[in-house]
Amino acid sequence: MLVTIIGDAHLTGKNPICRLDDLTEIQWDKWEEIVDFANTKNTPIISVGDLFQVSVVANSIVNRFGEIINKLINPIFFVWGNHDLLYHSLNLWKQTSLGVLLQNNPKIRHISEFKKYYNISWDYQDWDQKIVNNKSEFLLSHKAVISKQQEQGNYWIAKDMTFADTVGSWSKQYKLIICGHWHKPYSFKHNNTMVLNAGPVSRTKVEDKLQPSICLVNLKTGMFQRHCLQSAKPYGDVLSSKHLIHKEDNSENIKKFIEAIGKQGGKYDSTFMENLMSLIDNHELDKDVEKLLIDVLAKIKERKNK
Repeated sequence: MLVTIIGDAHLTGKNPICRLDDLTEIQWDKWEEIVDFANTKNTPIISVGDLFQVSVVANSIVNRFGEIINKLINPIFFVWGNHDLLYHSLNLWKQTSLGVLLQNNPKIRHISEFKKYYNISWDYQDWDQKIVNNKSEFLLSHKAVISKQQEQGNYWIAKDMTFADTVGSWSKQYKLIICGHWHKPYSFKHNNTMVLNAGPVSRTKVEDKLQPSICLVNLKTGMFQRHCLQSAKPYGDVLSSKHLIHKEDNSENIKKFIEAIGKQGGKYDSTFMENLMSLIDNHELDKDVEKLLIDVLAKIKERKNK
């Protein structure tokens, strides 16, 4: 069976500060191409999460996205990403834009309806306990695998691969693990497991240098082909780093914010801080700010354990 895998789309109504063009319009050209590709190959689409830039977007964005995906021959299946969820909580999914689509548009379905895949929710805390009795050969999770990468051509090759803390020895039971979140297209084999990241559909950060791509995957053989989106312009035409001259000022403000949280640590639990770390990790911060955030998180966890 063939499936089309897409990475972080981050549909938005605001143009990112790093963009030289207007992503709010260009994003629709990409989706028209994605739909045409999936229809030509007669495949369902599987999204690795972060379909939207924020959990609640304007109705005009939801409606336009709905109009485009209604052209699909097959459904689009998804797993929740951190940007899709309100306060990163699955309990509030019905209040999100993606939740509205799930409830009202038959073309949008959660990956749990696609029986071949097992999925891990973004905010699930006891992965090992949940995984132990799972018999699926395929795993889909927005943020499952961390890898050090090295740029090569229009993709990344994995070097010194490490799994996230919550993805351990049980990973060997999967023939294929598909993830997103890192905004880098890469693939590698770990023991008998193939790990695949399709990369982002939309480039929202300066470091998203590579041409946006999607993947055609054969679930029977594990073979895949990357397809670079022709509607996406070259890096130099769409992204600028001029705004990074304000990086030091932004880092100082974030540092003050983290210090304030540390003083009132009793009000915040570790999940809040981990989500905060994930959000801040999307920015290029000075090492001392990153270390401060880690230290504050450790202190809060220590207080909670007393």
